[in-house]
Amino acid sequence: MLQGKNCDVYVNFETTRSAKTSNFRKTNGERMFSKRVKRAAGVLAASALLVAGGTAAQAISNDDIRPDESSYFGWHQGDPSGGSWDVLWNGLYFGDSAQTQIINGLVDSGQRGEEQISADELIAKVENSGVGNPNGSVFYQIAMYVVPEGADDADAEWTTIRNRDALTDGEGIVDLDPTADWTGTGLAGGVTPGALGEVLDAAFGEGAVYEVVGYGVLATAASSVTDVVWDGETTPFGYGDPIAYGVSGDPVESSVADFVVTEGTSAVDVCEGIAFSQGALRYDVEPIAITGETAEDQWRVLTGIAGSLDGLYQYTEGDAIDTYGALHLKYGLDRDSADDITLTPIPNAPEGAVEIEGGDIYPFADGEIVALGDVVQAIVNNADYSVWVEGFSLINDGDEVVLKDLQFYDNVNLVFPGVCDDDETETPEDNNEDPADNDQNDDDDDDAAKPVVADPKYAG
Repeated sequence: MLQGKNCDVYVNFETTRSAKTSNFRKTNGERMFSKRVKRAAGVLAASALLVAGGTAAQAISNDDIRPDESSYFGWHQGDPSGGSWDVLWNGLYFGDSAQTQIINGLVDSGQRGEEQISADELIAKVENSGVGNPNGSVFYQIAMYVVPEGADDADAEWTTIRNRDALTDGEGIVDLDPTADWTGTGLAGGVTPGALGEVLDAAFGEGAVYEVVGYGVLATAASSVTDVVWDGETTPFGYGDPIAYGVSGDPVESSVADFVVTEGTSAVDVCEGIAFSQGALRYDVEPIAITGETAEDQWRVLTGIAGSLDGLYQYTEGDAIDTYGALHLKYGLDRDSADDITLTPIPNAPEGAVEIEGGDIYPFADGEIVALGDVVQAIVNNADYSVWVEGFSLINDGDEVVLKDLQFYDNVNLVFPGVCDDDETETPEDNNEDPADNDQNDDDDDDAAKPVVADPKYAG
């Protein structure tokens, strides 16, 4: 984690604004890559808090959902003739107009439920259930065995129930409403839709008992959800966390000469490090080809690299500080013909947006501002194109900072020792002044260090 330093005591810059050193990821909160790639975890935590007594589970990805009911237990597609679905980085998506059910079986095929509950107890569970961020047209479906009033236990009926009106375009966890109209299949489908209690009593009698064996979501049109909640237990859908990269090996002493200095940028080696004013410093790396067996694997790699830029800088208290990082990629059929793409963070944008610069990333256009997760998803979804990480830039839109060190990916570990004047080295003469004014002996301990300006390399 990046930190700030004041008199060799490390503090968190976000909460201690008087600290005199800080870091790239935390100086400008919404603008840093590390803040952008945590959406899945953030949604998971928020979802759990929105349901009283709720608990959060590990995100469900494509590998966790079986395409059929060869086994009922666990997450599976519940309709053998169902339409398309996919888990992307931020949720479960239904792709077309064919009915699709994604169900979590609580028992194996042919097994009865583990407990029998009354209608009132079932309604209480429904009240503590819901879906996260429904978009499109989503229904919540509950599968169960029912022993109707007066029937023998061996005569249990199979039925499903669901909300009659779709859940659409909701934010956060949208709770189920048992007082709204419900319908179902089997005996529950043979009565007039109405409040859940009324439907249950009309179909099975007031004394019926219920055994819940599965729950999930159903869609008949392009739709999506981020979470499914059953009786307070939240299950998020999405990719695993981005890979957390950390550098190994000893740091390498570096200077301005190791960067490409864009035109108009002031970057000077000084005693404390690199004095860096408004502009950009680009650092190129050996191209990193993004590979992986699945789109999820590649997404976790690329977002992990985007979030790996770390570093420490010094600044003057009270200055306007706005220093952050951008990511450089090549994206195309092959590296020689690929577009040079830069992803630049946009401040105070929702969901950690970046601006795409240098070319289109279908379906997004050059110049479009998009959530980082969505951009990376679009990149890895294109099986015909490849992507390489080419390097990063440090961008300063504020007052001067002094760079102390930098880390990126698993192999860039730079320190900037600076260039200092000392008592054993003569201060060079300034030919624009009277030589007599120079301190030829340099025997004053208070003689200020004179910056040495490296010849910049311009990127244009």
